[in-house]
Amino acid sequence: MKLTELAENTWGVTIFLNKPGQATVYFERLQSWLAERPAWNGFFYLLESLLYVLGYKYCGAFSMSFVIPGTASTPIWLGAGFALAVLLLRGARFIPAIFLSIAVAEIDFFSYVIIPQASQDSISVHLLMWFLLTTAVTLNLSAGYFAVTLLVGTANPFRQMSHILAYVGLTALTFLIGATLALPIVMFEGAVGSGGLFLLWRNWWLSDYASALSITPLMIVLLNERGRAFGKNSLFKALGFIGIYSAIVFVVFLSPLTHRYPMLWLLYCALMLAAILFGESGAVLVGFSSSLLALWATVQGIGPFTLFPAEFVLITEQLFVAFFMISSLVFASILSEKQKMLDELVRLNQIAEVATQQAMDSNRIKSEFLANMSHEIRTPLNAVIGFTELLSRTLKDRQQLSYLQAIKAGGQSLLTLINDVLDLSKIEAGKLDLQYEPVALRDLLEEVLNIFGAKAEEKNVKLILDIDPVLPECLILDEVRLRQILFNLMGNALKFTDRGHVKVSASSILNEIDDSKVDMVISVEDTGVGIPKHALKSIFEAFTQQEKQDTKKYGGTGLGLSISRKLVSMMDGTIEVESNFGEGSVFKVFFTGVSISASEAKSRIKNVNLERIQFEPAKLLIVDDIEVNRELIKEIFGNQPFEIRQAENGLEAVQMATENPPDLIITDIRMPVMDGFEELKSLRQNPQTAQIPVVALTASVMDHEIYKLQESGFNGYLRKPAKLDNIYKELMKILPYQQLQPPPPESGPDQAAEDLSRIPELLQRLESELSEVQRILSKNQKMNLLEKFSGTLLRLSLEFPLGCLKAYAEDFSERLDSFDSDRIDQGLQNYPTLISQLETLIKTEAD
Repeated sequence: MKLTELAENTWGVTIFLNKPGQATVYFERLQSWLAERPAWNGFFYLLESLLYVLGYKYCGAFSMSFVIPGTASTPIWLGAGFALAVLLLRGARFIPAIFLSIAVAEIDFFSYVIIPQASQDSISVHLLMWFLLTTAVTLNLSAGYFAVTLLVGTANPFRQMSHILAYVGLTALTFLIGATLALPIVMFEGAVGSGGLFLLWRNWWLSDYASALSITPLMIVLLNERGRAFGKNSLFKALGFIGIYSAIVFVVFLSPLTHRYPMLWLLYCALMLAAILFGESGAVLVGFSSSLLALWATVQGIGPFTLFPAEFVLITEQLFVAFFMISSLVFASILSEKQKMLDELVRLNQIAEVATQQAMDSNRIKSEFLANMSHEIRTPLNAVIGFTELLSRTLKDRQQLSYLQAIKAGGQSLLTLINDVLDLSKIEAGKLDLQYEPVALRDLLEEVLNIFGAKAEEKNVKLILDIDPVLPECLILDEVRLRQILFNLMGNALKFTDRGHVKVSASSILNEIDDSKVDMVISVEDTGVGIPKHALKSIFEAFTQQEKQDTKKYGGTGLGLSISRKLVSMMDGTIEVESNFGEGSVFKVFFTGVSISASEAKSRIKNVNLERIQFEPAKLLIVDDIEVNRELIKEIFGNQPFEIRQAENGLEAVQMATENPPDLIITDIRMPVMDGFEELKSLRQNPQTAQIPVVALTASVMDHEIYKLQESGFNGYLRKPAKLDNIYKELMKILPYQQLQPPPPESGPDQAAEDLSRIPELLQRLESELSEVQRILSKNQKMNLLEKFSGTLLRLSLEFPLGCLKAYAEDFSERLDSFDSDRIDQGLQNYPTLISQLETLIKTEAD
């Protein structure tokens, strides 16, 4: 066994190093053993009682070794403190043992002190007085025990400052009463005259009290306290402290300077150091040992107390022991509480670190789950929505088109739900970043209303847009997130409104602090079902819907308003709601300090007219492990002069690109064998394929993965499900193309009968009646103007029987009936072509 292990297994060193007291361990083992063997309880109770009798006797005998010269008295009676410690540690069942202990000790006291000085020689009187004195002292100690345990409420009253103060006061009072009760007995014996009565009473009380303040805390703390650990340096700290303490003891009690300059204050330095290093056990051990050293030095005629007059030495010693032990307990309590607070902080910090790590792990797992689920759901949605768009451009039957619209609407609803869940997750994880840029707020609001125009028309609900004339043309906002907020508020307003109107208002005032900014409010007002007062606070909670709401009729998941509130908060705004049940609601979004943009907003990109885009011949390589996704891309470009090849994973794509380099690679990201990132890396490392443009088509929407796509060197990326327009736009950035003119109207049997002479009149009518309307509609699709535009065209086609006019009017009417804003926009873009055809017919007639 190593020296440090041997030392730390020694009882004394173990106690001093604040390891668990071995005596406590023995008591616990003994109690467990006795619980299994009830027959031995009586025997061990008797044995333990006898040990306490011996302990009390030897404590008393040890106390007599500190009799102050010239006084015949000891400043401390350790037996009283020993007996009180026994009761506090072992309980009231050992009061008989304490009675026996006191009785044995009092026999010596009567034999050697009282009887020789007594004026009476009756043995019976001595026995009676001995019994009364034993009983009085036992009752005194028992009263102290019950007072401490009942009022302090603990068997170890040295852990808190309030307990220590209560213990100090209670023991002072009980031992004062005990000394007062014992005094008449001694007086009756005649051992003390009236002149020494006060000195006897004072010494009796203070010697017992000093004992209760020294040996009682020592026994209880050392046997009960489980102190702090110091690791491998414990022994060296203990040895270092012993060296410092020894030096202090020498200076205080043995140094020649002591006779001129009493330096008792140095003991307080040792006391504080012991309390800091070893807690309660170190403090009480230093306090008790310092008290004994002071008594020993005084008995030997050395030390600072010998400087006092002889008649004051006894009381001075007693007061020193009392106050020094009280100081020890106070220091220990203060530092112990501080250490416990530090330990608790460390524990809480460790718990917090574990909880933080668990939260990070949970968040990571959730993010991975959402990313995987998003990928798995978006992959089939890509095929559903993609093929639906293809079919909607080829089918002419209105009933079949309505079926497709239902499929498309269902797919879009599912996609919206996925996006809402992902947005909510990213907001809560703090991973949603805002992108501020100049935004034309008027155009944005008009665009949002146009999108909901068809639905409002279907429900016969009027859409109203009210924009304050002083609202700046361009503001610095996050257009994507603001549009998302408006979509949620408009969607809810229209969903719950079956009559009346939905009104969107926007107004602003200049910011009082900075005139380059404005305070803005956007409100969405409806005349729908309204919200009950008690539900106004809960509607912004995630997955919460209005109580008793008809979910079959209205649908929804309860995420829209929650996401909107969080987005508004991220943009440093607030959202409020006012509602009267059955009358409607008003949602108001407030933004303060919105910067006015000095530059114009980006022009809105119009949808591509796919029918007029013609790419030049090119070789495409489609890479996806899902066959239906590859077939979708192939069908999308079925009318283009592309040579399309397919690969199931990145490794196969790299091999095919090396053998026959394509002009463009469209690749998925998550694939078996080799994913899209490794595929791109392999392509860029090969000189033969390093310059091939690669576009990522991914189902992932997590920001960190999109950032990774941008940083990895892809020439572009598309998110599944990708709209046809977006796919075309991405390819138009890379592959050469041309925009074709629409084919001239086919000549039919009635062509010759057309009255071309009226074309100038038609052009004049179109200019006066539709040019302004078409210009407005090219920016914003307002339903009332669209209907006016279509109706005027149909009326003019009847008045002017021209084939190209009739074909365009009927085509636009069919596009309007489909409620497809993309197709309507393409029809509006074809209007200048109609004008060109009519002008060409005029030239042909003139020739």
